[in-house]
Amino acid sequence: MPRQRYSQPYMLPFMLAELTISACETIARRTTLIATGQCSAAEYRRMIVEKTEAAQASMFAATRAHPVTAAMAAMAPWLDSTRANAKRLRRKR
Repeated sequence: MPRQRYSQPYMLPFMLAELTISACETIARRTTLIATGQCSAAEYRRMIVEKTEAAQASMFAATRAHPVTAAMAAMAPWLDSTRANAKRLRRKR
């Protein structure tokens, strides 16, 4: 499925909904890995690094964006990160 690009300000609620769904899936899969003792040190490291990278990218995008689309620009790195995590963890069975 091709990556969706949100370009209109009214799309922010859809971005937030997709972020919520991807985050819930990622949390559920990681919780399962931790509970079963299958979570690697690399995965624990990824949990920290991805958040700092997304926060930096979010701040950079928000400062460069037009004021009307700043919230969407700030949300995009978080959405990309959660999508990638959910997809990666989905394949990791």
